[in-house]
Amino acid sequence: MKIQRDFPSGLTTDQEELVLERLIFSCTFLKGLAREQRGLVAELSDAEDEDIFDLTLIRLADDARAERPGAPLEVVSNLSGSWSAGASRFGADYAPSPALLGALNSTLRAMAIDAGASERTYSPLVSVEDLQRSNYLSRFAHNVLLVGAIPHDLKQLEAWRANSDVEAVWRFQDMALRTALCFSAYIEHADEIVGERLLLTTSGTCFRHEAPWRLSPTRLTAFEMREIIFVGAPEWVEAQRQTWLQATWQLFCTLGLEGHIVSATDPFYYAEDRQISRYQQLTRAKYELVARADGGEVAIASFNNVREGLARSYGLQSPSDSGIHSGCAAFGLDRWAFVLTERYGADCERWPTEILSTLGMER
Repeated sequence: MKIQRDFPSGLTTDQEELVLERLIFSCTFLKGLAREQRGLVAELSDAEDEDIFDLTLIRLADDARAERPGAPLEVVSNLSGSWSAGASRFGADYAPSPALLGALNSTLRAMAIDAGASERTYSPLVSVEDLQRSNYLSRFAHNVLLVGAIPHDLKQLEAWRANSDVEAVWRFQDMALRTALCFSAYIEHADEIVGERLLLTTSGTCFRHEAPWRLSPTRLTAFEMREIIFVGAPEWVEAQRQTWLQATWQLFCTLGLEGHIVSATDPFYYAEDRQISRYQQLTRAKYELVARADGGEVAIASFNNVREGLARSYGLQSPSDSGIHSGCAAFGLDRWAFVLTERYGADCERWPTEILSTLGMER
C-alpha cells in the first residue's frame, strides 16, 4: 500500500533529505520511498506497518533537527545551462559491457602503475575482527553483508536436506564481504612500520547491503571498484589526493563527460556518530566526482584523506615516529561504465574514435 506524508515541521530541505536517507535503512517493510513536492510517498508491505512508519518518521525528524548539514564546496565543474534529471533510457535489463569495464579498470591501473603504485590482489572476505578495528561495522552496520554457512554437523545437514530452512541451520562465520578495497591494504600492513610513502592499487568486487527496491544500474549489491591507497607523511598524503583528483578530472573531461567535484561526507546512520560527519565537512576529508546522467547525478569517484584515523586504528607506524596519515582515490567502475553508456550508447564499437583511444579500445 502507498501512503503520503508531509515532513514533520521545522526541518530544512537538507534535513528532510537526511530523514529520507535514514528511513531507507530503518523500516524493513518499505517497498519504495520517494520525495514529492509536499512531502514523501512510501510504499509499505502491509497496512499494519503504517503506525510504525509514522513513529519512525517522527523519531528520525527529531534526530535531524539537531544537525546542520553544510553546503558542499564545489572544487571544479564543467556544467553549463539549466538541467533537470529525467528517466534513464536503460531499464532493469541493462548490464555493463565487460569489455568497457575491463578497459576502464586497465586505464586506471595504468595510471596508478605509472605513478609508482604496487598492485595488490585481496580476498573479498574480511574477518569481522579486522573490519571492526576501523569501527566500520559499528558505524555502518546498515551497509555490511555478513557471511554464514550450514555447519559441518550431521544433524544440521540432515535438517537442511529435510526442509531447507535457512534460519534454522544458518551459522555466522565471523566474516564479512568487503564494502571497500582499502580495508584489506590496512589489514595487510597492520601493526607494521610502513615507511614515509606507501602507494598501492587494487581492484575487485565490493558488496553493500541495499534494499531490493533501490537497486539500479548505479546502485548494486555487488559492484566493481579500483582503488589507489596512499599512506605516509601528512603533506605527501594530501598531495597524493590532489594529484589523483586532478588526474581523474582530466580523464573525465577527455572522455567527454559532464559533472563536478564537490565536498562530501560519509552516510553515518547513528546519531552519536554524526559529529564525525561535521568534522568531515569542516576538514574537507572527502571529495566526490559527481557525473551528470539522464537518470540524475551519480558519484563515480571519491578522493579521501582520513588523516591519522585508519593508520592509528590498524597500528601503521612511521620509521621516524612522526605523524602518519592515509587516504585513497576510489573509482566505481560500474558507474563510470553506465555514465559512458548513457553518453555514447550501448554499442561501444560506434563510439567516437578519440573516446575509444583514451580507453585503449581502438577499433
